[in-house]
Amino acid sequence: MIRRVVIGALVAVVGLSAMWLAVVYVLGRDQEAAERELAQERLQVLTSTARTFATSLDGIGKDLTLAAALRGDSQSPDVAERELRAMLTVKQQYVALDVRAEQGDPVRVSNGVSEPVLALARPVIDRMIDTARHAPGELHISSGLSSSDDLPAWYRVFAIKPTDRGVTVAGLIDMRLLVTPPDVLRIGPSRLLVMSAHGVPAPASDVDITDALKTEPETGVLHRLLDAARDRRATSVKLDSRIAGDLGLPDAAAVAAAVPVDIDKGTPWVLLVVTSTQALAARHAALVHRLAIDIGIGLLLVLVAAAYVVRNARRSAALREKLRHAELLAHLTEKAEKILDHVPSGVLALDEANHVSARNRWFGDREIIGKPLVDVFAGAPTEHTQVVGELISSARHARTPMTLRRTRLSLFGTEAYVTLHAIPLENVFRDVAMLLVVDDESALQRAEDRVLRSEKLATAGQLAAGIAHEIGSPLGVARGRAEMVLLRGAIDESDAKNLRTIVERIDHVSHLITQLLDYLRPQPSHVQPVDATRSLRLVAELLQPQASSRAVTLDVHGAPEAATLRADPGQLQQVLVNLVMNAIDACDEGGRVTLSALRHADAVVLEVADDGRGIDPDDRAHVFDPFFTTKKRGQGTGLGLWVVAQVARAHDAEIELDTTRGAGTTFRIVWPSVERAS
Repeated sequence: MIRRVVIGALVAVVGLSAMWLAVVYVLGRDQEAAERELAQERLQVLTSTARTFATSLDGIGKDLTLAAALRGDSQSPDVAERELRAMLTVKQQYVALDVRAEQGDPVRVSNGVSEPVLALARPVIDRMIDTARHAPGELHISSGLSSSDDLPAWYRVFAIKPTDRGVTVAGLIDMRLLVTPPDVLRIGPSRLLVMSAHGVPAPASDVDITDALKTEPETGVLHRLLDAARDRRATSVKLDSRIAGDLGLPDAAAVAAAVPVDIDKGTPWVLLVVTSTQALAARHAALVHRLAIDIGIGLLLVLVAAAYVVRNARRSAALREKLRHAELLAHLTEKAEKILDHVPSGVLALDEANHVSARNRWFGDREIIGKPLVDVFAGAPTEHTQVVGELISSARHARTPMTLRRTRLSLFGTEAYVTLHAIPLENVFRDVAMLLVVDDESALQRAEDRVLRSEKLATAGQLAAGIAHEIGSPLGVARGRAEMVLLRGAIDESDAKNLRTIVERIDHVSHLITQLLDYLRPQPSHVQPVDATRSLRLVAELLQPQASSRAVTLDVHGAPEAATLRADPGQLQQVLVNLVMNAIDACDEGGRVTLSALRHADAVVLEVADDGRGIDPDDRAHVFDPFFTTKKRGQGTGLGLWVVAQVARAHDAEIELDTTRGAGTTFRIVWPSVERAS
C-alpha cells in the first residue's frame, strides 16, 4: 500500500513539472498573439479617429452653409454680423468668417486672431471665394498659410457656395484645434504624434516622440511608418525596448501604428501612436509567477497527501477493527433494545433526579418521557409511591441492585402483586443513572393461590371423608340401638322422648356429614344456559328481607348486553347467596351492596361489592379455607366461601378478591360464557 502511494506521488510530481513547462511555452506564444492583437487594436482606433476627422470636415461644410443662410435671411448686415459672431463663440476652431453676397457689402468677423495671420489669410480667402463661386456645392480647402514650421502653417481656409443661395462663405480654421486626438489614443503608457501634410508635428504631439523623430535617421522605423501613412497605407510594427526607452516609455517592447488622415486632395496628415506592452509583459510575468506558485502548491499538496495517505494507511486496519466492533456493538444494542421492548416487564431508565429518560413498550402509549417518577404512578396512594422511592434511594445509596419481592401495591390504578428491581448503573451514561424494573406477578399470585386452595381443599376433603367414615359408623350403631329400645316399648315416656331426641340428633349429624361430602365433590348435574342479570335480581329479591333488617341497600347493575353463562342454576344461586350474605354481614347499618354482571370477551364477570369493613391482610390468604370464619362463635361455620370456591372450580370459573381495610371488599368471578363453554 505505502509503495503504491510513493510511486503515485512521484508520477504526480513528474506530471506537474511537465505541465508547468508546457504552460510556460503556451504563455509565451500567448504573449506574442496579445502583442499582435494590441497592434491591430491601435490601428483600428487610429482609423476610427481618422474617420471622425473626416466627419469633422463634413461638419465644417455644413457650418459654412449655415453661415450663408444666416447672411441670406438677414435684413441687414449688422444682424448677420451679430449672428456670425455668436457662431464663432460656439465654434472655437473658427477664427474668422467672410460672407459675400452677389449684391451688397461683404460681412467679415473674427474672434481676435492676430493681424499678421489675417494679413496672410485675406488673399487666400479672396482666392478660395472665387474658386467656390466657379464650383458651387463643393467644399474647397486651401493649404496652410505658410509652408514653414511656424504658427500660420496651422491655419487653412475653407470655402463653399451653396447651390440654392447667392452667397459665398469662407472660414479661416485653426487646424490645431480640429486635429486634437481623443483620449482613447492615450490609454496606457503611450506616445502620440500628429504630423501635418508639410511635416510639422501638431501641438497635440508628445515631446518625447517629436524629439526622437528629429534624431532618428531617415531610414529609422518611425520615418518608415510616416512614409507608409503618407502613401495612404495603415501600418503597425513592434519596437524593441531600446527604442521604447528613447521615447520615454517603460523598459519593455512597444507597438507602433500609423494611419493617414485626409484633409484635402494633397498629402495626408498622419496619426502615429506608440504603446508600451509593459502591461502584457507584466500580465505574462504574473501568470508565470502564479503558475509557479500553483505548481509549487500542487507539489506540496501531493507530498502532503502522500504523507497523509501513508499515515492513514497505518491507521486503516485499526479503524476497520474499530468499525467492526462498532457494528457489533450496534447489533448488540439493537438486540438489547428489542429484548427490552418484548420482555413481559416494565423497564424505566431514570436520571439522577429520578426523571424518566427512556421506557420500553410495557408501558404502552403513556407520555412519561421527561416526567418525574411520581407522575408515572399518578393516582397511586402516597404510601405506595413512597415504597418505590425508598427502594430507589436504598439502591442508589448502597450502589447495588435492590429488589422488593411480590408486594401488593396500587401503582397503576388497581392493586396488583408486583416485584420491583432498582438497578443503579456504575457509570452514568448520558441521562441514565438507574433502571427500575416492574414485574406484575398478579397472575402468578392468583395461580399460586388457586394451587394452594386446591391443595387445602384436597386435604380437607380427605380429612372430611375420613371423619365422615369414622363418625358415621358409630353413629349408625348408636341410632340402631336407640330405635331397637324404642321398638321394645318397655320404657317410660320420658326415656322414650330422650331416645327419640337421640335419633333426631344422630340424623341431623348424618345429614351434615352427607352435606359435607357433597361439598367436597360438587358436580354440576344440571348445567344449562343461565341469564346472569336475572340470577342477580332473584338473589337480591331473596335476600332483601335480611338486607332490610340490617338497613343495607342492595343495588343490581345488569349487563348492557346479553350475558349468558353455563351453570347449574341451583349451585350458581348458592354461590351468589353465600357472597351476598357475607357482604351484608360485613356492612354497617346504612351500608350498600352492589351486584353487577359484565360481558368480557368470552366470559361473564360477576361482582359482589360492599362498602363494609374490608378484610384484614392477615386473613386474606385464609378466606377460602374450610371452617375459617371471622364471625362470632355460633354465627358461621366457615364453609360458605369454601363452598363458593368449590362450585366455581367445578364450573371452570376463576374467583378473585379485591379488598381494602376499612373501604370494602369486592368478590369477582370470571364465569365461562355459553359460547366459551360450547
